[in-house]
Amino acid sequence: MTESAAIESKNKKKIRGIKIEAFCRAMEESKRFDIIAVIKDNTVFVLEDSEKEKNSLGHQIEIDIDEVETAPLDSIIAVLYGRPNVVVKGYTRIVGYYSGVSNWNKSKIGELRDRAKGEYGTRKFKPVNQKSRLSYIDNH
Repeated sequence: MTESAAIESKNKKKIRGIKIEAFCRAMEESKRFDIIAVIKDNTVFVLEDSEKEKNSLGHQIEIDIDEVETAPLDSIIAVLYGRPNVVVKGYTRIVGYYSGVSNWNKSKIGELRDRAKGEYGTRKFKPVNQKSRLSYIDNH
């Protein structure tokens, strides 16, 4: 690595560090959001939204640290405060691998709904946010 490339790399890291600090400070100053964890090998922030009921859909939000480092802070904050109360993407393993449900046909959506209503496995397990999950499935 040349000296100029090393300096450029160091500057990029410094700028990214400044952006992460600014994001953390904005969350600390916010009355609505708190950073409650950093997960997935320190690559994802987990935020808690105090305006959402605990264990409700959207109560916790995951944000990739790469997004914080590269996107404008104002844009991230605008999205956080203006985000709708819906799941942006739904993923499931019904088809044998994880895939988005937004492009599924009616038959596959019906199968997902039937499975979401039932009790599968050896234990009686009821998913959290069951009504929200079924509503999301019905609307897609």
